[in-house]
Amino acid sequence: MLYRLRCPQFFKSVIRYIFILLFLSQGQTVLADNLNIGKGPIHFSSQAPFQSFHLPVFPVSPSNLVSGQTEVLFTHTWSNIWAIEPGAYVFDYEVFSLGLGGVHQISPKVSILGGLKTMYILGGIMDGYIEEFHDLINNGTAYRDKYPRDSIYTCIKYNDVFYEKEYHKGFFAHHSAYCGLQYDCTKGDIFFPAIATGALVRFPLPGKTFGHTDDKPDYNVYLTLSKWIKPLYIYSHLSYTYYGNTDIIKGIEEINLRRHHWSFLLAGELPLNKNISLIIQGLYNSPNISHYYEFATPTYEITGGINITWKNRFKGKNFLEFSVIENLFHYNNSPDFGIHLGIGTVF
Repeated sequence: MLYRLRCPQFFKSVIRYIFILLFLSQGQTVLADNLNIGKGPIHFSSQAPFQSFHLPVFPVSPSNLVSGQTEVLFTHTWSNIWAIEPGAYVFDYEVFSLGLGGVHQISPKVSILGGLKTMYILGGIMDGYIEEFHDLINNGTAYRDKYPRDSIYTCIKYNDVFYEKEYHKGFFAHHSAYCGLQYDCTKGDIFFPAIATGALVRFPLPGKTFGHTDDKPDYNVYLTLSKWIKPLYIYSHLSYTYYGNTDIIKGIEEINLRRHHWSFLLAGELPLNKNISLIIQGLYNSPNISHYYEFATPTYEITGGINITWKNRFKGKNFLEFSVIENLFHYNNSPDFGIHLGIGTVF
């Protein structure tokens, strides 16, 4: 029941940051071409263990493309995973999540989405810096100093048996492709938000996996809203995902993933001018596992950053997004720290 109590606290934290954006705005009013749709949320999906290996549910907004336009986006998210419950589990690694995706607006209300995703699992490049930061604020190292910094290590204990994996070299894993459709119900007006709904399916591609089977599709449906409330764009994104594979370790059903997964995003965008916006967003994900320490609690990931756009030679625009990622409340089931970079073009 604890996670139900944490939800209001989480969104209070996000709303607090949104109010900081309000303070920074100093009364500015910078509208995009569409009344209720700005640059949109940062294209960041959960980096928590397990769900990050499945369908990358990016929090999208109702489309601001016109018929015939195409958007292409490359993303790179670098996250540090350090999760430990002494005597039960250890997850110590870092991830480069690499994505190439696109959206094509085939009619005023319908767009098609698709993309490729892969992950590069590596040792702890960030560990030393994070330890130094924790020492600086007297927060302790959370046992980081007990494990080597240059290796990938996971360990799960079940029935007094330790299931361990250790790698001394990085490797690519969990290659996948996804595709889907989005329908824009309405662009909204001065009273009502823009609303869109969509569906996605992820297909695993041949290749190495990181600890569990990945040979069945994942399915996702979502509802997304966007509203201009001077001086901010406010975004929300609710999604449901059905996992095709749920095993973490073959033969241990008690700590398998939940097949049904929910996520919710709340974001605020402050336009500083026509080309630059500050964005803060919080991402909630339902528990991964029914009964296994902190993995049986939700993940709360917050990211804040900037989106910069400029015109290109195709009468469209290019854009760059950059943000930092931090977890809240439960620190042993989600990334300790991360950096996200995205670069794209519309033509």
